[in-house]
Amino acid sequence: MTSTSDVPPPRFIADEGFLLRPGPLRPRATLRVRVRVARTSPALHVRLARIGAGVIELAAESIGLEALDGHEVELEIAELFEPVVGTLAVIDVARAVLVIAAPRASAARSLFMLAVTNEAPSIRPPPPEEIRDPARILSVVRALVVNEAPGRIRAKEKDFRLRPRRLDSNRVVWDVLEQGGTPTSPLVIECSGYGASYALSVLLAGPWASPLFTTLPRVVHRSRFRRMPRAMAPGELMVRFEHPSFLFTVERRIGDLSEDGLGFRGIAIEDLLCPGLTIPSVQVIRAGEVVATLSATVRSVSRDGERVGLAVHPDGGDRGRDWSRLVRELLHERTRSTGYTADSLWNLYVDAGYLSLSGRKPADFAALRDSFGRATERLLAAPALGYHVVWPSDRGLDASVANVLVYSRAHLGFQMAKRPGKELGGTVGKEILRDIHWHTLEEALGSSLSDFWIGYVQPNTRFSNLLYCEFQTRFRDPERECVVPIHPAKVELATEVEPEATEPGFEVGVATLAEIGTICAAIQATFLKPYWESQDFTEERFDLSALKEKWKAAGLERERRAIVIRDPRGVPEAALVAEVAEPGLHLYGLMDIARVIPLVPGGARHTLRLLDAARDYYRSLGRSSFVYFHEGTAPLPARADLHSMGAASLCVISMTLIPDLLDHLFEHMSWDPRTSLPPPPADRFIPSPSVADLSLLV
Repeated sequence: MTSTSDVPPPRFIADEGFLLRPGPLRPRATLRVRVRVARTSPALHVRLARIGAGVIELAAESIGLEALDGHEVELEIAELFEPVVGTLAVIDVARAVLVIAAPRASAARSLFMLAVTNEAPSIRPPPPEEIRDPARILSVVRALVVNEAPGRIRAKEKDFRLRPRRLDSNRVVWDVLEQGGTPTSPLVIECSGYGASYALSVLLAGPWASPLFTTLPRVVHRSRFRRMPRAMAPGELMVRFEHPSFLFTVERRIGDLSEDGLGFRGIAIEDLLCPGLTIPSVQVIRAGEVVATLSATVRSVSRDGERVGLAVHPDGGDRGRDWSRLVRELLHERTRSTGYTADSLWNLYVDAGYLSLSGRKPADFAALRDSFGRATERLLAAPALGYHVVWPSDRGLDASVANVLVYSRAHLGFQMAKRPGKELGGTVGKEILRDIHWHTLEEALGSSLSDFWIGYVQPNTRFSNLLYCEFQTRFRDPERECVVPIHPAKVELATEVEPEATEPGFEVGVATLAEIGTICAAIQATFLKPYWESQDFTEERFDLSALKEKWKAAGLERERRAIVIRDPRGVPEAALVAEVAEPGLHLYGLMDIARVIPLVPGGARHTLRLLDAARDYYRSLGRSSFVYFHEGTAPLPARADLHSMGAASLCVISMTLIPDLLDHLFEHMSWDPRTSLPPPPADRFIPSPSVADLSLLV
């Protein structure tokens, strides 16, 4: 008998994945201590609990299992194959794990065949959303028609396969692509949207024929079936990897892929793949050339064992960028986040009228053109930090939107521009806006750096209202989103103003660490969690140190400073938080922003004195202006150097809601090109409820 001291401690990896799930079939087996010459030890009866590629979990049928802990044993399972040899690790008196010494593919396949009750673990989607609003139902059906979404009616003999053709008065017209059994009315037609499926409850409005006529649904159920949109893979795209336990090579054709994973058709028994199995190195091959390499985990295996889903884990380096670039290329054929130039963006901003907003004109931005060019080129070299998503055309660019990691865990979307016209190059203008936002949001969603998305929305911008405020009204969740009214004002440093007098005994200075804690506490007591969490208003992240390192590595500037005004006892009554970003990155300066935070009742009376301190700070950095972020609903202070940029809303959305936002765009941005987006309702700008009165801020 081999002594315990001669055997290395068993290696048990809990997430190796198991081929046999716990269930009614737990085959009986015999366990014996491994001897050098003959098997003379008494048998210990066990049953198989779970079987993995390199481990077998056992359940004892008799006592004495603990005596074999750490020993090399052999396991006999009927007469399927020769005994399996491995080291036993006892978990408790009735349960143990056998770590197989030399896993054999033939033995594992026999065990797999034995596991007739094998089922892939189900991945439970969120519960379906029930839609009963007639206007939204009409938008959903219109989107399905415009995008020719595939649909089906489930039938016992064979499914009906359909495609929506048009809306005809109060009926939906469907092309029947494949006819199955004869379902009975009422019907449930299942259609695939962008990242969700829609179940439409309808009545038959004509004979069973093609075209098929049904009523408009009175209720629709939307079910999210994936986090990231998925694209069908071209025929030449293959996946290849070495099995981590048995070292044979698996090579299969990829069926579809997304930022999170890929699916392929294979033979799970032959390939010995089971949910939870980690594959250290997976190659994606296109026309014989390796185009991406990443690690993966088997996420699912279909019941028939012929479809396998891998969750991929790209790193943050070149390998991850190769994978992301491949997915973006397949998902978004008409947009791109590389290959543009600063000049092409500038020309678009001029032609689209972006440089003529808020009473400005392109000549007002001439001094920023060089710094904008430098910032754009540096961002192009650091795609993990930010990018522009553009719609190229023969004219150069027809549309773009920018995105940058502006805080430690939050992306900011900004500088959206589109050339005028309901149609551009044969494409509906609203479709262009939708597609560049799909691309932008998906790329941010695929980033491991971000937990929130931030946007600034003005009340008269129809698309931005639809994108943010209307969506947030539907998904009101104080833990994952918020809307805060703001009134930004440009502070021109060239405009000389009489400095505000400091009250006797009061002093203004840079905040201490303790005072920064007070500032963060005041912000957290006033605003919802998404606001302060997304913008680093916590003691640990307030100085933006981790973010500044990322920006510095890209050659970009990013800073934050807190200034306080203290009473004669040294107690801070109000604070100003000033932020600085690379000059020219945001052409309207909405990253060089200053906020005033009252720390005591009445602290807002120090606003203008703190803005004087901010003027000195920004002037010391060579800036010619900054933006005062006046938060709340009270009027903007009146002073000669404050120039209103118009009322707006600061919108924060958790990345966990972005998949639903992508569906929201699918539903509401599939319009007839002859129609326009409806104006936003007057009550659209309803801020999220706050835990404190926002009037404290002003």
